[in-house]
Amino acid sequence: MNARQRYRALVGRTKRLVEFCIYWLFDNTVLVGARYQPESNGHSVAVVFTKLIGDYFIWLPYGLALSKHLRSQGFQVVFVCNTQWQELVQHHYTDVALVPIDRNRFTKAPAYRARTLRELRTLSVQEVLNPCYPRDGLIEDAIVRALGSTATGFDAVFNDRPWIDRAVSRRLYGHLLPPLPDVHQAIRHTAFLDAVSVGGPVVAPLLRNINAPIDEPLCDYFVVSPGASHAMKTWPAERFVEIARRVLQTHPGWHCLLIGAPAEHAWIDQMQETLGSRASSVAGRLTLLQMMERVRGARLVIGNDSAAAHIAAACGVPSLAVCDGAEFGRCQPYDPAHNAAAAVPVTVIHPMDCFGCNWNCRYHVPRGKPAPCVDLITTESVWTQLSAMLPP
Repeated sequence: MNARQRYRALVGRTKRLVEFCIYWLFDNTVLVGARYQPESNGHSVAVVFTKLIGDYFIWLPYGLALSKHLRSQGFQVVFVCNTQWQELVQHHYTDVALVPIDRNRFTKAPAYRARTLRELRTLSVQEVLNPCYPRDGLIEDAIVRALGSTATGFDAVFNDRPWIDRAVSRRLYGHLLPPLPDVHQAIRHTAFLDAVSVGGPVVAPLLRNINAPIDEPLCDYFVVSPGASHAMKTWPAERFVEIARRVLQTHPGWHCLLIGAPAEHAWIDQMQETLGSRASSVAGRLTLLQMMERVRGARLVIGNDSAAAHIAAACGVPSLAVCDGAEFGRCQPYDPAHNAAAAVPVTVIHPMDCFGCNWNCRYHVPRGKPAPCVDLITTESVWTQLSAMLPP
């Protein structure tokens, strides 16, 4: 770790220490008087999973297996989920109660946080299951504290959390599972199911057709998803354009469909204009269910290590992901021997000895630019992998 990284680590831990003190005091204050009254014959279990869309699709087969197991045991399942993908939960799960939480408002809007915490306490569930890895102290652990019941979770938190935060958070869990470093999330999800006695193999779910009212391309199409959750993990747009051009040249009957989040639509629409009439952009214009259906109908999906690749994996669609090294191994690449995905994405990386930095990059990265581990991935290296995936 160089001086830049040590400085960032110190700043991060100091910031988290201040946040811990403020949020811990706030949370415990607003919960004063909130009544926890479990029914004497009640059998309710809260499953806490509020991560991002890609994490949701990795967790999906394991979550479905857990929900089925709990309901078979006579439990009522309460799913504390992310409002960002609430519609997906409503589509994939049946007979579960939903408690959607807006992660952004939960950490930035005190009134919303206070109201949500008090509502969680009044649910009066008998048990809490938190499969998130690593745990976030300001969100997942705060939710577990509010639910106020016996909890199971991993003894693994973000590295920038101060020791007092870690020590206090451990007291929330009656059953802490040992950390599982340097493995794919699917292996951690399997370990969690084993810990709560969910037997049998987990298989990729047969995702139902949603019959969403969307206009599908009349010909074969491939999807390009050039966005990501952070600029540092986003491969340059012009390189995606070059890859899309090569696919269109080698497959004259194909169409390029560009997808993305609402915040990305302007620059993705510019990509479409550059590619011309054989490309179209629906960035920011689809619901999550519609986007899932578009991915399901594609011949191929190309993107960063983001939600699209994980949706493709769940839907059984071949995909290629340009991957960073900051969290290499956590979500990408998939372990073919230990996952419940219908199709394993192909990953393209530029190996560096600093892999595993967790975004505490040793290099100066200008705002809005990709990290070196992403920027050094060439168009030729991506095309070499992709051309082997294309049909003749």
